[in-house]
Amino acid sequence: MELFLRHTTKVEIKGIEDQLDLLIYQNEERNVSLMYIHFYNKDRAISSSTILPSFFENLEATLSNGAKILLVGCKRVQHTSEISYHREVFKYEVDYVIDGASIEENRFFKAYYKVSGIMKWFQKTNFVFGLKGNHYIDISNDNKLIIYEAKDHKIEYYVGYSLPNDFLKETITITQNPSIIIESKEAQKIQWFDTKFNDFKAIIELAIHKRINYQKVSMQAIPPKDFTPINSVLYSVDSSFSTRKNKEEGGYINYLFTCQDLVDSGNLNDWHKKRSKLEPVLDLYLEVYYSGTSKIENHFLNICQALETYHARMISDSKNEYKKMAKSKLEGYQSEWEKFLIRDPRKSHILLSERLSDLMFIDYPRYIFSGSFKFFDFPQIVSDTRNYFTHYNINKEKKALKGENLVESISLLRGILEYHLLKEIGFTDGNIFKNLNEYFLQVRTNTEYRNALRDSDKEKFGIEEQ
Repeated sequence: MELFLRHTTKVEIKGIEDQLDLLIYQNEERNVSLMYIHFYNKDRAISSSTILPSFFENLEATLSNGAKILLVGCKRVQHTSEISYHREVFKYEVDYVIDGASIEENRFFKAYYKVSGIMKWFQKTNFVFGLKGNHYIDISNDNKLIIYEAKDHKIEYYVGYSLPNDFLKETITITQNPSIIIESKEAQKIQWFDTKFNDFKAIIELAIHKRINYQKVSMQAIPPKDFTPINSVLYSVDSSFSTRKNKEEGGYINYLFTCQDLVDSGNLNDWHKKRSKLEPVLDLYLEVYYSGTSKIENHFLNICQALETYHARMISDSKNEYKKMAKSKLEGYQSEWEKFLIRDPRKSHILLSERLSDLMFIDYPRYIFSGSFKFFDFPQIVSDTRNYFTHYNINKEKKALKGENLVESISLLRGILEYHLLKEIGFTDGNIFKNLNEYFLQVRTNTEYRNALRDSDKEKFGIEEQ
């Protein structure tokens, strides 16, 4: 990665009499910022790594033109002694470089996150096909949506646009700029806004089945009631947590739910309370979708672990408590179902097969959860496969899923987890689960079709499965 020198200046540090040389390097995208501080110790014959602290929460510097920059979250990663030059060089990684801000101004009321690749999920635009007979395109006012509003903050979506300054061209580009805006009732540090953004981002990633992130963020230090676009300033921020442009949405959309569904039927208050508890589950879930280089066995293990930790965190991690819950759930059902939910009552811990059985038996036995597998057998097959991969035993190899059957099991397990995550977000409307139900039925149909083709090949050509 190539870095470029962006700033050279002097900086004052508490406890050190002289101003020190400060150099800031950044990559082209400005999401990597390195800070070098030079300390000259002419009166000392030996070096010392303790001259400067290992972390600066905030460090303010003034450039030669008088402009200020604020460096936030500076973590020391290297110290070098250049004894012949009587110089100590301290290298820091910087989380945020805020142009124009000072230490006193490191409190903000509003953050504007530029996020690409999300417009179809939000379903808002600046342009519509002509509403009048002689118009090809009209401007739309339906370009803003309040997503969530609490006592201390609110989240909204806004899409702006930019037009070319010259229409005397053969090719004209109109650009739309989607943004997620987070507003706080009280002034907050920039890290607070990033935490709120990441909490909400997890919901979007669950819905659209891909990772997203912001490309740019700007901060507003003036309360919204006093802010005027002409006289007020937005601070531009170079953030180490930003990424390049997200992949544009394609023509075929297969979302679990849209933003409007979330606004109409979700419960973000409950979600925020659960977010930290669900974080490991979401990380494992997203890995199944987005790690294209991992082996299929790793995807299977990740989704098994995600379901296991979900059940332990959100339902029960006590075998005695689980047995009581299972028996309560089975009131009105035939006694044979107890063997489905409680696979080994002698074990002191809840088995993976028991956790999966419980997650498949929500409200009533959801038979679509098992795809082309037998409903009663599926949890044990998954457990046997997981145990074969993690505790290798050649005698268990015949029980382990392989090839297309392993792929199908991953699709089913992923859908089971999505079903429960939708519940955690607060969805109760049956229409929200319609797409997920169709997904399970499609998995089963694809498998039945594949098996029918295989049987046909055997009959026509005598081809046996390898």
